[in-house]
Amino acid sequence: DAIIIQEHKFPVIISLPGRGNVRQQNTILYEALASHGYIVITMDQPYVANFVKTPMGTKTTLTFNDVWNLPRDRDYRYVYDDEMIALAIKDIDFVLEHFQDFGNISSAFDTKNIILMGHSIGANIAQIKGFGDKRIKAIVDIDSKITERAVFGRIGVHPNLDAKPVLF
Repeated sequence: DAIIIQEHKFPVIISLPGRGNVRQQNTILYEALASHGYIVITMDQPYVANFVKTPMGTKTTLTFNDVWNLPRDRDYRYVYDDEMIALAIKDIDFVLEHFQDFGNISSAFDTKNIILMGHSIGANIAQIKGFGDKRIKAIVDIDSKITERAVFGRIGVHPNLDAKPVLF
């Protein structure tokens, strides 16, 4: 029930947790960012988080096969990651295209100052999506994984053609 300062716009951070993590594990960080004038949106994404329950009651969990193979079978893991990253990017697009659905608070969103922040695979997603989307102005990367194998079609860091600022 916070009062919205109508004449003020605040930068928006969309935060993505790492594999097997949930958005609640970073509540202290999100509260600290909010106390400094950022609006923080975070989500548990299916196939990234261990468990997701939608408002309709649908539940998505990692399967036993996924939990067993992800740390043991690199071929399985990289195919899985590419599929999961594609879905996660669609989730981010959905949020970006539906800011107005946040109700009264959406009037405070500075949609010209959007930051993607992620941890681990969430940081890889933040880079991939953020570097290719003009709406994203900066990236915060908390422990992304750079490997000798291609992640979402590329070995190493994806191109940052607009030279967006990145905090590692």
